[in-house]
Amino acid sequence: MTKEENEKFDAVFKDVGGRYYTDNKENDESFNIGLKQVIDDAEGFIKYLRRSRYVNLPYINFNIINNPTLNACAVLVGDEYYIGLNVGSFLLVNDMFSKMFSNKEIFSNIGNVSLETTSAKKLSRFIYNDEIYFNTKVFESFLPQDPIRGSFSMMLSWLAINYLVHHEIGHIIRGHCGYYKSISYKQHWSELELKQFDNPFHFQTMEMDADSFAVNYAFLSTDNVAQAKADGKTIDYPWNLIYTDIEIFFHYWTFAIYSFHRLCNIEHFNEEETNQLSHPPPSVRISLMMNNILSIMEKRNMPKIESMSNMLVKTIVEAELAFSKITYEENKPDIFFSNHVLSTNYTEKLMRNWNNVLPLIKPFAIAPESLPPPVT
Repeated sequence: MTKEENEKFDAVFKDVGGRYYTDNKENDESFNIGLKQVIDDAEGFIKYLRRSRYVNLPYINFNIINNPTLNACAVLVGDEYYIGLNVGSFLLVNDMFSKMFSNKEIFSNIGNVSLETTSAKKLSRFIYNDEIYFNTKVFESFLPQDPIRGSFSMMLSWLAINYLVHHEIGHIIRGHCGYYKSISYKQHWSELELKQFDNPFHFQTMEMDADSFAVNYAFLSTDNVAQAKADGKTIDYPWNLIYTDIEIFFHYWTFAIYSFHRLCNIEHFNEEETNQLSHPPPSVRISLMMNNILSIMEKRNMPKIESMSNMLVKTIVEAELAFSKITYEENKPDIFFSNHVLSTNYTEKLMRNWNNVLPLIKPFAIAPESLPPPVT
């Protein structure tokens, strides 16, 4: 990334913290390396998309924002796209999974759990004005002592961060950024400025679409690994840890994505309140992605759909229990499953609203022909 690109990124995100300097010598070297790896992975994925399917995908300036909250956003300034990932997202995700795998009671079937200490490990998170912060004041680092458990911790962090990055790229490729900039009173559009628009249900639909984009590329990744495995090729890290078959992969993927969304509070579903939000509630987003996984399997005529469904439910229960053990909050999977039922009418309306959103974003999509078809 050039000096000019870094300066542009810093200017675009100046109001929310500016660019985080990954070459800051005051930081732990491994921390800087981890952030640089996130940038390299994102840039590599963008190049892959441009090479494999979206030949007209413009340059996307991806970098880290110096902001301690859990967030990421896509921005369109003129004809230039930016994606910023808050450093707080990286810190929270890594702290969460490090403390899970440092806990003897979580994933006790992985590695040598006897090497982990019995010390209390609490997630360094606090919530203020509906923002989730990485809490530096009470942060206490715990790394898994068993190397295998350490590898799994990094792998789940990688899955969660990749999901977040792919979601933001989906906003660009699917035309969400272009559409909202076209109706904005400013010369740019940022996810951080949604309050200027008067139809939150449309943006909720686009959030669902961006999540769908991330799920689709999770599937594509498993296709590539399965083919490599069938060809007798060596499967490299982290895939050698997480891919035995597609069910095992989505066990870890769902655990990571549920845990990521669980960093936000999960509350009882209220449709009237939800209709005013810019994003669907976390539990609803998880439900929609689970349904998306099963729907893709059904369209592909894949076997073991019922087995996958049962596994996803068990994974939610496991992830909720693990989260409660590092936050000392109530273990409440019942709220998730209750919300799944209570939100049925809302999710049906959200999916039908795709037919209203599709013609709005189609002129701005990078590859309009790749957009999901209307809902019938």
